[in-house]
Amino acid sequence: MTGLNNFIPEIWSANILVTLENSLVFANLANREHEGEIKAYGDTVHITGIGDIQIQDYTKYGKLTIQPVTDIDAGVLKIDQSKAFAFEVDDLDTVQARDDLRGKFQERAAYNLAAEVDKYVGGLMVTAAAGKALKKTYTKPEDVYESIVSLGVRLSKQNIPTTGRFLVVDPDVYGMLLLDDRFVKNTAVESATLHNGFVGNVDGFTVYQTNCMPGNTDTKHTMLAGSTIATTFAQQISKMESTRREESFSDLIKGLLVYGAKVIRPEALATCELTTTGSVSRTA
Repeated sequence: MTGLNNFIPEIWSANILVTLENSLVFANLANREHEGEIKAYGDTVHITGIGDIQIQDYTKYGKLTIQPVTDIDAGVLKIDQSKAFAFEVDDLDTVQARDDLRGKFQERAAYNLAAEVDKYVGGLMVTAAAGKALKKTYTKPEDVYESIVSLGVRLSKQNIPTTGRFLVVDPDVYGMLLLDDRFVKNTAVESATLHNGFVGNVDGFTVYQTNCMPGNTDTKHTMLAGSTIATTFAQQISKMESTRREESFSDLIKGLLVYGAKVIRPEALATCELTTTGSVSRTA
């Protein structure tokens, strides 16, 4: 009996999306308001924002100026990215293996899809904020914390809500933060067991660690601060298929993920370029 007898595309798609969600960092820091509106590669969603409401003076028995409500064209979310996977499992491997090989390969495929998605979404976020990047040279642990405070001030000056703020760092910067007692004291012991890269809290930010920060080197480390209102993201498993290979006794399993993202509020993002003299290792 082959795996095809138990292959249900909807269940595979759901399992892959769950694993993918549990592996995402950047994409999970975007809002997903338009995700239900996409079905396939090439779909577009027109994003509508809400216009400002003007405040006016009022005197007793005075007449108010009635303002018509307006909306704002915030652009178009294009589902213009697609990634696929395909793997083959021989019947002999299936018979001899104790574990569910297809399930393990499915999980690995989802993890690697998540890495590709996060690199894309993270790149959009960092690019949108890079024009106003803060710059700091790391000479002591306090430098990182002080830079984070500066990022918070920058967001506050842009009237970005304090709720839902995040900070994304790479492993080197996370190691620097662990040298600062102010970060360690604000981080619950159990936080290390949570998924999706969450590693703690600092100065009103929820902190996430990722290896997908774009443009980082051994001596240059970008910290991205922002709010979930900044970016919108949508994804969908559009194809999931399994077929028998005619030339062998094996199953071929293929999947296609389509997705897209757009920064709609760039003022809700800020970056700091942290320069070091060399690679900073995380302390034990």
